[in-house]
Amino acid sequence: ELIIGEGGENIAPVPIEDAIKKGCNGIAEVMMIGDKRKYNIALVTLKAVGANGEVPGTDTLDPVAKAINAEVTTISAAMDNQVWIDTVKAAIEAANKNGKVCPNNAFKIQKFTILPTNFSEEAGELTPTKKLKRKVVEVAYAALIDKMYASDGVYVRYPEESVPAQV
Repeated sequence: ELIIGEGGENIAPVPIEDAIKKGCNGIAEVMMIGDKRKYNIALVTLKAVGANGEVPGTDTLDPVAKAINAEVTTISAAMDNQVWIDTVKAAIEAANKNGKVCPNNAFKIQKFTILPTNFSEEAGELTPTKKLKRKVVEVAYAALIDKMYASDGVYVRYPEESVPAQV
């Protein structure tokens, strides 16, 4: 799995994604996007009750994720909560500063969003062995990805009216 940056850099996304997940216990999945783009962005999912890879789970954060901010109990609320946004941002910044996974600026993630549901086999986003189907996710979230590249700011709020395309 490689991302080819706009400058021709070969970027392995998995070590960066894994470093971000290690930096925040409440994150379920991170998908880095940046193929033939000027910079990289990330789609982030949070740990939810019932999310097991086969199904996306509920809007309710699991107990590990709730520890980030006890006042926030749902993914919907976390998407607008500054503590959550700052915590995810800090995990991304820590990965960006880690020279082992981000040897130069072409590897860094510049923007992120928190998705309202987890990736799942049911939605066609994961394989039976729970590996991300990157192309499927990119097609499903194409409008959101384009919006992220066109927006200012590090955190781009997932739009309420945006529903992933059925693939």
